[in-house]
Amino acid sequence: MMLKSKKPRGFALIATILLMVLLAILTVGTLSLSVVTLRTSTQDDAQLRARANSRMALMIAIGELQRHTGADTRVTAPANIVDETYPQVLGVWRSWEGTNHDTTNGRPIVPNYASKDQPESSGGRFLSWLVSTAAANETPSINDAQNLVQTTPSANTIPLLAEGSLSPTDPRQIHVVPTIMDDDGDSINDGRIAWWVSGENQKALLAQPYQPRNENVSALAEMGQSHSIADPTVFGLSSLITDPELHNPSTVPAKAGRKAISRQTMDLINTENTAEPHKKFHDLSSYSIGLLTNTATGGWRKDLSILTERWDAIYASYPS
Repeated sequence: MMLKSKKPRGFALIATILLMVLLAILTVGTLSLSVVTLRTSTQDDAQLRARANSRMALMIAIGELQRHTGADTRVTAPANIVDETYPQVLGVWRSWEGTNHDTTNGRPIVPNYASKDQPESSGGRFLSWLVSTAAANETPSINDAQNLVQTTPSANTIPLLAEGSLSPTDPRQIHVVPTIMDDDGDSINDGRIAWWVSGENQKALLAQPYQPRNENVSALAEMGQSHSIADPTVFGLSSLITDPELHNPSTVPAKAGRKAISRQTMDLINTENTAEPHKKFHDLSSYSIGLLTNTATGGWRKDLSILTERWDAIYASYPS
């Protein structure tokens, strides 16, 4: 008597469940990958927007700098020259130009010094402050400087110059309220820009002291005329005085003076640990180039050495 074999039951159900589990794993994996990709795309978009806004702020700052200071007859000065309590904002003025002369005899007209504080729109000589919060002001005032930047951080400002470039006790920090760039009507994703210009010509130039060829009066006069620099001792760089070339390996690395090509590399020649010269942003510069221009009439400055030899004759022709 032969027995019939029993057919396996439940195999199709188990296979179906395994396939559903596999599909669920694939779905969860695909969803997770999509979420990561979406987050990465959002972060990349924000980063690209921030970089684009940074480039725009830089272009606007350069444009404003060229517009206000491009002419040779422009003069720049920090705001604390007006009031010592004002923050470190750079201003632009028109100089006493060649138009301030009598057209009949070429003699200078007595200047109106009060006009230096008036905006150009009112016939004055003040042009603008070089900071983003002042760029949109069509009638700039010389007293605006006290409100254009903040020296301490706040919730509605962004730091353009803070600790790292300045010592923690330096009160001359620069925090600016950014300008909103409304390009799509979406206030959440609106970009913001801010810029601020600092004048390198207002700082002490870090340079190697020049050693005169001879220890006499003429050599000292030559050094004073062509190679004068600020006293580096106040910045903790006294080694530049005692060893101008800084080639003494017992004190500083070989040729360290020539390696100080930026403010950050000034620590290579720092002999005082508490000085921190790289944090003297407003005071020290390793790169500052000037041109001998005539701020009165523009163009190159002229040599008046021969003219001054006849000063008595020139002075006699002017009214007393």
